[in-house]
Amino acid sequence: EMCIRDSQIIDAIIQQDIGPDDRLIQEKLAMELQISRTPVREALMRLEQEGVLEVSNRGSFKLYQMSDAEVRELYQSRAAIEGQSARILASKNDPHQLEILKKTIKFEENIETDTATARTYFEANRNIHRKFVELAENRYLLEMFDIAVRGGQIHAPHSVGTEVDLTFEQPVLQRLHQSGLITI
Repeated sequence: EMCIRDSQIIDAIIQQDIGPDDRLIQEKLAMELQISRTPVREALMRLEQEGVLEVSNRGSFKLYQMSDAEVRELYQSRAAIEGQSARILASKNDPHQLEILKKTIKFEENIETDTATARTYFEANRNIHRKFVELAENRYLLEMFDIAVRGGQIHAPHSVGTEVDLTFEQPVLQRLHQSGLITI
């Protein structure tokens, strides 16, 4: 279970308050978080074990930089998780679940473009995909999805453009419908 200090560090990475060139020093973090060094050290060590951070010079930590191959593996994992979720969802052919999915897509696509940030688009896209996996009602797939998304959030390049297309989920539903797997 992730504790509050882990979460605070992860949030700082996602919000780009901590970047790939930053050195995380436990004494400095403890002072900033106004807590003792022990829980900060434990959080840093847990995040290192999870592959979020790596030890750098003189005992400090830095953000682990994924290779292109690792990023590809991460997204291949997501594709496998989401593909299996789609098969489960299609085999159920539950109109109520499909209605929930359609409402989620419609809600998340309704973004105020003049105030939207890259983060807004990322979260909307994640929410659509997570709902898809959630509706498969397989806790292991959902847990794996959350791990993969968290990895993508943390290790994604820190300069993400806002060119995001959220409309691809509509054709997925349409293809499932055309193949006779679901009714819309």
